[in-house]
Amino acid sequence: MPASYRIHADARFVYTQAAGILTGREMVAHARALADDPAFAPTYAQLADFRTTTAFDATSTDMRLLADRNPFDPKARRVALVCTSLAFGMLRMYQLISGIDEGASLVTRSDVDAWTFLGLSPAVVERAAASVWTSDAAAT
Repeated sequence: MPASYRIHADARFVYTQAAGILTGREMVAHARALADDPAFAPTYAQLADFRTTTAFDATSTDMRLLADRNPFDPKARRVALVCTSLAFGMLRMYQLISGIDEGASLVTRSDVDAWTFLGLSPAVVERAAASVWTSDAAAT
């Protein structure tokens, strides 16, 4: 399961996780699924956790397509949590081409900085999700 999300509507928050090799196709499927999910609102905050992502199989064309399909409002608070230089670079590239408001987006290696930026506690992830999606479901 390389990619998944959980929507916590009560906190107006989306928690996304990616693991292993993440493809451009999976990233675009994630954006499409969020946009189509009735529990999602474009103003929700997001933490995208890439700490267990080992590689990205995505071209610059994939990244532009992902930016074009970005379902979030440009002012929505969003964090990419990473642990490798490769992930940091890929997510910074996405951040720059996606048109996200500069003050609304953070790429960081610090989970404390991530949660502080969002103004949320990690405990929000433990609460029941209003909606759950995995890229395995989008594989067809």
